[in-house]
Amino acid sequence: MNGFILAFLALGAVFGLLSFEQRHHFSEGSTRADGPGGPWQRAGWVLLCSALWPLMLVSGAFGWWQRRVRSRSPLPPQHRR
Repeated sequence: MNGFILAFLALGAVFGLLSFEQRHHFSEGSTRADGPGGPWQRAGWVLLCSALWPLMLVSGAFGWWQRRVRSRSPLPPQHRR
C-alpha cells in the first residue's frame, strides 16, 4: 500500500516540476505568467501538485478547452464571457 502512495506523490511531484512554467493555465485568474519564480515558489507548486495533481489535470484540461473555444468564437473579445 505504501508503494501506491509513494508513486502517487512522486508522479505529482514530477507533474509539478514539469508544469511550473505553465502554472497560470491552472487557475481562473491570471492569463499570463508572473515571471520565472523563485525556488520557494517552485517548491510550493511541487508540494501542491504532489497532493492534487489529478485535480490539476482536470482544471488544466478545462482551461485548455475554454481557451480553444474562445479562440474560435466569432465575437470580439469584449463580448466574450
